[in-house]
Amino acid sequence: MSLKIALIMMQKNESLLLEPWIRYHVDLIGTSSIFIYDNGSTDTKTLTTLADAENIGLKINRTYSHQKDYYARGEIFADLIKSLDASNPHDFYFPIDCAEFLACDIDGKLSCQRDDILASLAPLIRDGEVLTLSLIHI
Repeated sequence: MSLKIALIMMQKNESLLLEPWIRYHVDLIGTSSIFIYDNGSTDTKTLTTLADAENIGLKINRTYSHQKDYYARGEIFADLIKSLDASNPHDFYFPIDCAEFLACDIDGKLSCQRDDILASLAPLIRDGEVLTLSLIHI
């Protein structure tokens, strides 16, 4: 199944979760459609993780480094989505947080398996509806 999924995140100094978040989602969708906006990180571990991520192909944008940019992230993400739609459209765009990991429900059980997630999303492609997601706190 070849769905195109884009993940968009803005973070600052997420030294604890950033590396696992990146590893998990790279395994899920690859490197070419993960877009991380750094909101002015100063933490050495975070900066190193971002540099490593960029070296493997993730798009790291360091332009929006002020608090006002964090509050405008919806507009910033919308601009990216419009740009991608014009040049490199995706089936799904997920603006998510560093503490959020894509998963799905399979018969009442949480699945983090790539094939399960893609199979759960496939019927929703281009149905014209807004996709809403449930957060599960674990």
